[in-house]
Amino acid sequence: MGAILSTLRSWLWWGGNAEQRQETSVIGGQSPRNSISPDDDNIIEGVVAKFSEMKDGEMRECALGDGKVLVVKDKGQVHAVGSKCTHYGAPMAKGAYLDGRVRCPWHGACFSVKTGDIEDFPGMDSLPCFEARVQGDDIVVRADRDQIKSSARTRGMCHAAPGEDKRVFVIVGGGAAGAVCAQTLRELNFKGRVVVISKEEFLPYDRPKLSKAMNAQIDKILLRPREFYEKWNIEFLLKTEVTELDADAKTLKFANGNAMSFDACLVATGGAPRTLPVAGFKSSNVHVLRDIGEAHTILDATKGKHVLVVGSSFIGMETAASVVTNAASVTVIGMEKVAFERVLGTEVGSAIQKLHESKNIKFIMEAVVTEMKTADDKVTSVVVQIGGLAPGTEAKEFKELNCDVVVVGAGVVPATNFIKPGKSIKIDERERSIYTDNKMHAGNGIYAAGDIARYPLAFLDNELARIEHWGMAQYQGLVAAHNMVGKTKVADAVPFFWTAAYGKTVRYAGHALRYDEIIVDKEANGFNAETLKFAAYYCHKGKVLAVATLARDPLAAQCAELMQAGKMPTAADLQKAIAANGSTDALIQSRM
Repeated sequence: MGAILSTLRSWLWWGGNAEQRQETSVIGGQSPRNSISPDDDNIIEGVVAKFSEMKDGEMRECALGDGKVLVVKDKGQVHAVGSKCTHYGAPMAKGAYLDGRVRCPWHGACFSVKTGDIEDFPGMDSLPCFEARVQGDDIVVRADRDQIKSSARTRGMCHAAPGEDKRVFVIVGGGAAGAVCAQTLRELNFKGRVVVISKEEFLPYDRPKLSKAMNAQIDKILLRPREFYEKWNIEFLLKTEVTELDADAKTLKFANGNAMSFDACLVATGGAPRTLPVAGFKSSNVHVLRDIGEAHTILDATKGKHVLVVGSSFIGMETAASVVTNAASVTVIGMEKVAFERVLGTEVGSAIQKLHESKNIKFIMEAVVTEMKTADDKVTSVVVQIGGLAPGTEAKEFKELNCDVVVVGAGVVPATNFIKPGKSIKIDERERSIYTDNKMHAGNGIYAAGDIARYPLAFLDNELARIEHWGMAQYQGLVAAHNMVGKTKVADAVPFFWTAAYGKTVRYAGHALRYDEIIVDKEANGFNAETLKFAAYYCHKGKVLAVATLARDPLAAQCAELMQAGKMPTAADLQKAIAANGSTDALIQSRM
């Protein structure tokens, strides 16, 4: 009897008779990656929209049962996937859609609407992909209730099979790139050993949280639980330091005296916090932010204290914003004229600095620390030189600042000192980054990803660049994994990052190594500290290389997609749009 009912349900699902099947078409390009059997009691099916009422290229969040799905109509086809980004749960319908993929409005993760697979990062999971069909004028979606609720799907993976594959792939570094690379290797059916080696005591976790929410708890920010890695035979050597990587011999040496050989290796050790070349830097009340333990230490150490933050870019400013409400005072020392000037320019940087000043953060700019005075292994005051930083100029003054705590957030340098010089790979002599091709291959089966990799950036006509963004590190880990198993994949993603403070987020798409023009699109009060709202386009020789936005979603996501597709308007186009309409929004939307 059960078999008869199952057959009947299958027959009803596919249309019941030939005439009805001709009227009902399953549309979406290819089969969903998470198929649902016709007799699954957890499935739900319903009409979610009218085909004639959706425009071509339109995304729409539609109700289905107690949840929601994202429905996309494109080139006469319909697709249905999870409605929330797998990173932080952003509503995908408020993002950007172009040429078969949807980009998250918050942090830039991208997903194929045909398969739900994640194509750009941040995030660890893909979207569930649901069965969608057009019946008459109705768009009908059939989905699993649990998948609708979670809006996340882990791709199929394989287990290790040493009898079939004796190769050993090692990943040095347990961060963003390493976590994605390890997972992707198993997704690509690599059955050899996957070994991740990390100096940290914890499994890979969401590091960008540290400067934005310094009280984050490790169990809440792990990218994957231990059980996930155990299930898929991904080995971790935690609290293990690699002291030498011999690329020519394909061997590793560890601080504990052990050694290991490998067949392929991803180096993804990230950046080490930049230090200051002054006496007193190693005092007990001088801190840098790299791991979760340091975040907790800084948060505790700054309560009720007078804090100096050295560094006026992203890590320094996020740290200052995180501690200011509990500290007695916070003063930022920066080399630039205004905060964020090097990346965002003077006008935008000044506006964001005023926001921080409105929260009682003080600034001493165009300044460097020249001396740390100490007593009992603690810095009691810092001497700063103001002015005289440019060649041929003199210092305006020297100022001594009393303090209880010093936090240095002055950027990072590639953590590659353990790599033995050799013929197989090339390392930049000045900054110690590793040169790779567009497949993240450095040579002799050695790959690099994340802060340490200098590679040809596709949308900058393959100019070499080193990108210090979390999402890009994850993406490069994906690319490396493909090429490690012999599946050619080229790194061509457009960089995307964000910085947040006081409930406001700046999103940045692209990469402007240099710019000769900044086009600012803002309202009359767009740079007011309380009503910050703008888009700034960074251009070089008429080409838009990057855009920074605040309170203008989904503009950054849209621009990232246009840059990726080679459809971004020129600087002249943007100027004309602002002159004619007072905004670039309509122009950007028209290119989508």
